Amino acid sequence: FDSVPSPRNNSWFLCALGARRAITFLERQPEVNPEKIGVYGHSMGGKLTVMIATDSRIKAAAPSCGGISDNYSDNELYKRTLSDAVYLEQIKCPIIFLNPSNDFHGQIVDLQPAIETTRTKDWRISSSANSNHQDLPEFEVTGLLWFDQYLKEEFLFPKTPKTEITLHEPKGVPIYSLDPDESAKIQEIDIYYTQQGAKVRTTDRSETSRFWHHAKAIKRGGQWVGEIPIYSVEKPLWVFST
Repeated sequence: FDSVPSPRNNSWFLCALGARRAITFLERQPEVNPEKIGVYGHSMGGKLTVMIATDSRIKAAAPSCGGISDNYSDNELYKRTLSDAVYLEQIKCPIIFLNPSNDFHGQIVDLQPAIETTRTKDWRISSSANSNHQDLPEFEVTGLLWFDQYLKEEFLFPKTPKTEITLHEPKGVPIYSLDPDESAKIQEIDIYYTQQGAKVRTTDRSETSRFWHHAKAIKRGGQWVGEIPIYSVEKPLWVFST
């Protein structure tokens, strides 16, 4: 488009332009409710989902394995115009990040900054342990359920549980506890933890291919708890539950 360095000369601009035109096409179809349009994409489509979710016509978004980590270019023009953070900070619609724990592209260390950057209070994370750039069906379905809630109004996500890690236990083994929303029957709770991994984004495959240990969750009173035996107090500890 331009004879000088410009974001309009980047392929992401063309992809985003095409996607926005697709929204315009959709909202003009008689069988489509223009107030109930959502966007989903995987990998490159995950980044594109984040770019398109800034459009006020989008009422729910579900980026998969993308849209959270493309913030590290050495090109200042790219960082100011096409990096993920530029679009995340404009998102107001409900968004669920479908992000497996070991994804090389949408790295787990970038999830929290991405969430903090968005302008929406309606967000969730679906993360399958020990998976890289793909999701298991029981995790991927959360994207469809997200649309069922915000577009079809036929489902209601449970509230985010309160979680806590107690390090100083009599047995010397840390305890992970959570207080889940039990408005619907809970079939199973899984706890995963690891001490492999860096605190910041990395290109080291040994860091993104970390192994997550599974901890059995048991119900104790109104809480679910699990022991997470660690082997070092010098390494960071990552814990999440599903």
